[in-house]
Amino acid sequence: MGTRERILDHSLLLFNQRGVAWVTTLDIATEMNISPGNLYYHYHGKEELVLPLLAEFQLAIDRLNRNISSDVQTLDDCLPLLYTLLGVCRHYRFILRDQNFFLQEGAGVSAHLPRKWRRVLRSLQEFSHHLIARFGPYLHEDEQQLLADNLVLMGLSWLCFEPHLTHHTVTDMSKDAQPDASSPAQNEWLAEDEEMLIQTGIRRLTAVLTPYLSLSAARACSADAR
Repeated sequence: MGTRERILDHSLLLFNQRGVAWVTTLDIATEMNISPGNLYYHYHGKEELVLPLLAEFQLAIDRLNRNISSDVQTLDDCLPLLYTLLGVCRHYRFILRDQNFFLQEGAGVSAHLPRKWRRVLRSLQEFSHHLIARFGPYLHEDEQQLLADNLVLMGLSWLCFEPHLTHHTVTDMSKDAQPDASSPAQNEWLAEDEEMLIQTGIRRLTAVLTPYLSLSAARACSADAR
């Protein structure tokens, strides 16, 4: 692995642990045990580190969009896609968790970064809309739109709030993580809890889907009986 790739890997690790606003290029260089000048040779600032990570995330979502086939008609058909989607979201969790950073132009954030984040959001919306469209003609257009939007909103808020719900024990997501004590994101899940985190996210999304799927099935039966 080259230096550029290693820098991105360490940047992703620190962004996920502390939050992108709480990480400096000096922090990343120190974590890697390289000079700040060496890092600057490859990336001229934090935004140049964030942009390729956003591009990786969007590419992963776009691939999922292409994999939604006409065979996705039931809740069971959706589960593998949802599992993969939430796994991608967990891997790049700072992108969902630090939405305010990406959308607040100024304060060191150029206009390019919010535009890029909004393109990522559109990819998530497309995934949700394509998934819902596979349920057939028995959901009305406005119901499909509402359901798709609700899935996106649930997905965006899932990693932000799930660890802090009162019935969870919040721990550090990475065994090796030692986040800055001043960071609001210092409490995360242990690595071994990540599977449970994804399964919990799937249960939340399917809880939103199930009533609509039941409605669609009922309408399908009614149409067949005519």
